[in-house]
Amino acid sequence: MTIDALVRVATYRRVSAPELEAAGPDVVAELIEVDGDEVGRIVVAAMPGVPGGRTVLDITVLPEHRRQGIGTSALMRWASLAHEDGGPLTLAVSEGDPAVGWCRRLGFRSVRAAGSTRVRMVLDAHDEGWR
Repeated sequence: MTIDALVRVATYRRVSAPELEAAGPDVVAELIEVDGDEVGRIVVAAMPGVPGGRTVLDITVLPEHRRQGIGTSALMRWASLAHEDGGPLTLAVSEGDPAVGWCRRLGFRSVRAAGSTRVRMVLDAHDEGWR
């Protein structure tokens, strides 16, 4: 199944997440559903001081549903929403995490902070990799 086809079959349902309420009103948690089954979730927050910018706090897909484009679909959906508002989509991953390669394949660029073991992945509408 292609990503375009998956976008048409995956649905996203906003849910309340009590553990995220302390993070503020600009945090959105969504369940990812395919064929009516809950297969993952994505949690996204507005980026303070970056108009339209959003950052992914968490993205999870159940193991039996991985490598089918479901996480990619959710991530690129939020990239589109951020870009419509003129901002980037970012997420932080641990250095050496396979997610770094996944994000690069999707067009994200990496930004490393000196002395950090985390890598900030950034996809901006002006980046060459953005489709």
